[in-house]
Amino acid sequence: MLKLLLLSILTMAIYTNSYCQSQAKESKQDSTYYEVECSFPGGDSYWEKYLQKNLDTEVPIKRNAPSGTYKVTVKYFISENGIIDSVEAQTHSGYGMEAEFIRVLKNSPKWRPASKGGQQTICYRIQSIEFIVP
Repeated sequence: MLKLLLLSILTMAIYTNSYCQSQAKESKQDSTYYEVECSFPGGDSYWEKYLQKNLDTEVPIKRNAPSGTYKVTVKYFISENGIIDSVEAQTHSGYGMEAEFIRVLKNSPKWRPASKGGQQTICYRIQSIEFIVP
């Protein structure tokens, strides 16, 4: 049976790969610093539970993926309103894995947006998961 493994350092990967862009179109140098990071309601543990519950981990099996471990990486933006937008695959493992991850991200509940200077701002994340096909 196919298992979905979230990387053991997923929480750290999320934080180190989160960036915010101010609405004020500041310089790139200033735009990566923000006071409050965007977050999934309930925190990272609820985000992991959401992914585990909603990802169809059998997608690669249904598409005859060979045995192996497939790392899938996706970049997505969280708007000032907390909506996930502009989801884009950074890897091309195939067998429907990126498409499945993108589907689940697009159906995500609203997030708590990041803030900078007291204003809500756009934030993006780069996140990886692994599909394991036995």
